[in-house]
Amino acid sequence: MELTTISALADAQGIHDRGFIKALALVAREVTRRNVRTVGISGSQGSGKSTFARMLSELLMTESDQKNTTLSLDDFYKTRVERTQLAATVHPLFLTRGVPGTHDVQLMLDVKNRLLQGAVVEVPVFDKGSDDRR
Repeated sequence: MELTTISALADAQGIHDRGFIKALALVAREVTRRNVRTVGISGSQGSGKSTFARMLSELLMTESDQKNTTLSLDDFYKTRVERTQLAATVHPLFLTRGVPGTHDVQLMLDVKNRLLQGAVVEVPVFDKGSDDRR
């Protein structure tokens, strides 16, 4: 991946942090070179995970024609009904999303595995406004 292409993409997004741009270039290059099928991105709230994932996805599609999709852990929160039941039977904190046990890990693994097999998959979307998955 050309650093100039990545810099242009970053400029279009209003990103001027050289470290961010270099990290994006490194990951894009290694994903392509090694034919990586899954990339995990971690970081604190507001650290740029979604921006990094979106830009990496765009780079891989435009520069190397690699079909891909992004998944967000937030979209795999258990439904409000499920969390309400857990709050009533296990611990009240289950009502609040984010605590351990509030993600539907099996659903996330199923979606990821089906995508890797090339299947067409409906990816859940969590609506933070309604505090529920659509």
